[in-house]
Amino acid sequence: VEGPRALARKVGGTPATTTTTATIAMTTGGRFRAVRWPFRVGAGARGLCTASASAAAELKEGTLGKQQLNPSQGGEGGGVGTASKNRRVFVTNLSYRATEDDLRGFLEREGELESVRIKYTLVDGARQSRGFATAVFNRAEDAWNAIANLDDTTFQGRRIKVREDNFSKLDRKSVAHKNVEKKVFVDFLDPSLLWQDVKDHFQQTGSVYFVHLLWDQTRMHRQAVVELGSAEEAQDAIRELNDSVLRDAAMRVRAYTPQDMQEKEPLSPTVFVNYIHPEVELEDLNNHFLRVVPNIEFSKIFFHKTDDYQQAKVTLSSTAVAKMAIERVDRSLLNGKVIRCRAFLDNNNNSSRYLQGVWRERRVSRGPQAPRCQIENLNPRVGWQEVKDHLREAGSVVHVNVSWAEDGNSKQAIAEVSSERDLEEIVLKLDQSLLLGEKMTIRRL
Repeated sequence: VEGPRALARKVGGTPATTTTTATIAMTTGGRFRAVRWPFRVGAGARGLCTASASAAAELKEGTLGKQQLNPSQGGEGGGVGTASKNRRVFVTNLSYRATEDDLRGFLEREGELESVRIKYTLVDGARQSRGFATAVFNRAEDAWNAIANLDDTTFQGRRIKVREDNFSKLDRKSVAHKNVEKKVFVDFLDPSLLWQDVKDHFQQTGSVYFVHLLWDQTRMHRQAVVELGSAEEAQDAIRELNDSVLRDAAMRVRAYTPQDMQEKEPLSPTVFVNYIHPEVELEDLNNHFLRVVPNIEFSKIFFHKTDDYQQAKVTLSSTAVAKMAIERVDRSLLNGKVIRCRAFLDNNNNSSRYLQGVWRERRVSRGPQAPRCQIENLNPRVGWQEVKDHLREAGSVVHVNVSWAEDGNSKQAIAEVSSERDLEEIVLKLDQSLLLGEKMTIRRL
């Protein structure tokens, strides 16, 4: 269409060469929301022009090129806006076997990098990739080159997506006060959810600009700030998705306030530390905490019931210090093992509605002689909780350990059950059953 070429000339002041097609974003009702296309101006300069919904009629009539744009929306010559100075890119759909060095080598085709960071999660204490990463280039122009040239290309057998990274913890305070009417606050989400799950759920009511996940004060369930395409779509989300169920948990959706973007202080100055290496001593753990907190009031370390790793309680001087410790110690390395840190909860006295009426069944492992089964071909996004709940449909389960399969594209698990009869029932009833869309294979060990 003539529109993108004419717009690029207006912004850059020189004839533009563009061969890419405009991306037209639409709401679920079929209404135009935005038109976006990459363009090149002059010698190597790149940018992205965005036309708002007000340009929809002009787009239909073929007169979009006559629209006047602020020069700061992109290009060169009329001034470079804040968007064109962004050096950060966001990469998704990565192979779970990809390392940061692999991704750095791939992205450096477009320019020198300042940093590359793949996002990880923990699966039974093991550090596993979540399939997406952020990268910071030394120059903004190289970041735009990466978006234009590497988006929708193949990397390690998977077609990746590369886009501008629009949100960072560094600018959370400024983002909190922008587009307030377009955002909603979501509470009581399942702790295992990823931001992609929340985004997919909210796309029922319109386009989703970004999702930012938070922890509640108890650190037992997640919260989220979701920005939608318009204030009307935000109201639709509150009306239609409040009390909706996502992964067996009913969420609450309400209007957003800027204070919702901030992490909440825990209810107690005591934190709980999980997945500690078996050889770590209490002094090692204390020294690890003292790197980020001024002092420790009390600490205690003990083994998990499986004897595979240790856990600990650490009491600090205040809830504010506990919040800082959680933010800095969680997912850190101690003796070569990633540890998790969250607020400590006394289940007998906690008043959170998330825990009311919850009775946690506790069993002790019977050791190597216990009846076990191996489960293969699990969905990459499955966790031990989902596997354990699925197996409980046929028998009593003591412990489940989930790990990645050798091919790196699926997961496998070993489950310990209470008796031989439970094992027979699980293999008989659940072998070849579906869990998160994948057909699992179960065999005795």
